[in-house]
Amino acid sequence: MIAWGGVLLAAPVNLVVTIAALPMEPVHLSARGVAGLLYIAVVSQFMGVVVWYRGMALMGIVRASQLQLMQPLLTLVWTVLLLAEPLPDPAGRP
Repeated sequence: MIAWGGVLLAAPVNLVVTIAALPMEPVHLSARGVAGLLYIAVVSQFMGVVVWYRGMALMGIVRASQLQLMQPLLTLVWTVLLLAEPLPDPAGRP
């Protein structure tokens, strides 16, 4: 499976970075924190990949890639409509 293959390939680098970062930011595990991490790992990441590839198989790779190209714009539109986020000024004025 491609999702777990990437995790295994990145594991040595992640391990080195984690060991280097632990003295600077100690970990305080809690049941809620571990549950959140497991949710992100299983539901958000792994199941998201499974659903995405199933969707590509159903709609075709060309249509799915076009949908993926629209994601940044759709994200901006949904944040404005659902979360009432203000649009940034193109000129950079506050």
